[in-house]
Amino acid sequence: MAEVSVVIPAYREGRLGSTVKELLDVLGELDVEILIVTDHPGDATTMEARALSREPVNHIELPESVGKGGAVLRGFREAEGDVLGFVDADGSVSPEDIPGLVKAAGETGGAVASRNVASANVTRDRSLARRAASRAFNVFVRLLFDVPFRDTQCGAKFFRGEPLREVLPEMRCTGFEFDVQLLWRLRNRGLDVEEVPVTWKHSGESVFSLAEGPSMLFNLTLLRLRGKT
Repeated sequence: MAEVSVVIPAYREGRLGSTVKELLDVLGELDVEILIVTDHPGDATTMEARALSREPVNHIELPESVGKGGAVLRGFREAEGDVLGFVDADGSVSPEDIPGLVKAAGETGGAVASRNVASANVTRDRSLARRAASRAFNVFVRLLFDVPFRDTQCGAKFFRGEPLREVLPEMRCTGFEFDVQLLWRLRNRGLDVEEVPVTWKHSGESVFSLAEGPSMLFNLTLLRLRGKT
């Protein structure tokens, strides 16, 4: 069993190869496995993932689109590490911060990267519209789910394997909003999740669109109204 499993959901990502290399470099002292999950057969990202697939890098190729959350959850279900996490393929979170997230998760239970806490360093920010939407979304999440996190959507999160695996069968959200449900479920089980400042830069290659916002809000509101965690 690996010490650390890192899932990378990948779709239309031009930096996939660089991100994999950087992760292997910074986590080189650990027994690590990397699981790249793609869900668009035949596209350039899937072809690159196939080429990268050699130990300790594995490629999970899904036959149809399952959303970012669906891809991460599939990777989690196949991961073998004592600590499990995911990192966005665009490399927005500095690779140098990943070992700290892994260490914090192993010690406290969970660690999520954050752009909105003290000591975080945003070197290339998003547009004004994206920043405003992100702040509004974070306020919505904090009020609706009563969670303390200032940034639920930053693209790097790690957790101890045992509690994470316990909640996987009950996960329902598979879009970009899946982070919120995952954090909510883990906190409801008493897991201590730490919000960790990171160095972050906006990637022009990001596949997230502000058009996703209404569906994220709808899915989370429905989840909360149903009273399911």
